[in-house]
Amino acid sequence: MIQGITELFPISSLAHSIFMPYIFKWNLSEDFLHKNFLPFMVMLHLGTALSMFIFFNNEWKSIIIKIAKGNFHDNKLLYLIIVGSIPAIIIGFLCEKFLRIMFSNVINAAVFLILNGILLFISEKWRQKGTKSIQQLTYKEAFIIGIFQCLAFIPGFSRSGTTITGGFIIGLNSSESLRFSLLLSAPIVLGAGIIETPHIAMVNNNQVLLMAIIGGIVAGIVAYLSIKIMIRLFKKTETAILRPFAVYCILLGGIIFISNLW
Repeated sequence: MIQGITELFPISSLAHSIFMPYIFKWNLSEDFLHKNFLPFMVMLHLGTALSMFIFFNNEWKSIIIKIAKGNFHDNKLLYLIIVGSIPAIIIGFLCEKFLRIMFSNVINAAVFLILNGILLFISEKWRQKGTKSIQQLTYKEAFIIGIFQCLAFIPGFSRSGTTITGGFIIGLNSSESLRFSLLLSAPIVLGAGIIETPHIAMVNNNQVLLMAIIGGIVAGIVAYLSIKIMIRLFKKTETAILRPFAVYCILLGGIIFISNLW
């Protein structure tokens, strides 16, 4: 449930996954976290990714139909998603080992969650100025939004929060920025799951695998409902919709950080 909510809401699912063992005092060794944490998270992300593909099935159907018909000229949305995904693919490939180490660090996640909250506060200023639709994006602008997505590799920064902010800066309107953020996230999350499949297969703990599968199913269902809530929220242009998420991130990050100092 937490994965399904925090992946779609701009409050960092990775940070919450790191905080959970810390808050509930789960006795997990560093070796266990390094070998099993990322594969477990990928299973949860797969459920979330599938929910995003299902929710935006009309867009993905249109893309697939055009490809099947050999219509490569009138498929701008596909090319925008590909260009926007390039930065994350490069960073993910180059920094995998470094990211594994960061995934288990509670203090890092707390600090970056606070920074994520600050970013959400600032992004509200750009949100109300945006007028563009996705089809009006240039490939350069899609690439810039993709760079923002790379921040989400750092636990504490939210994938949806960073890409939505990137969309606001580029000039997308509120609902279109959210829509492009979710369309951009689905292939990256799914790709990460495919890459990590061999690691999951090497996990000898059947209980961990079972929990991951069940968690993925629950995460997918909750994520679908979360998308509906976010879509509804982002239609309210007169409301500072990101501020409650910003306050939450700063407060939670601050509490976790301070508690680590005692």
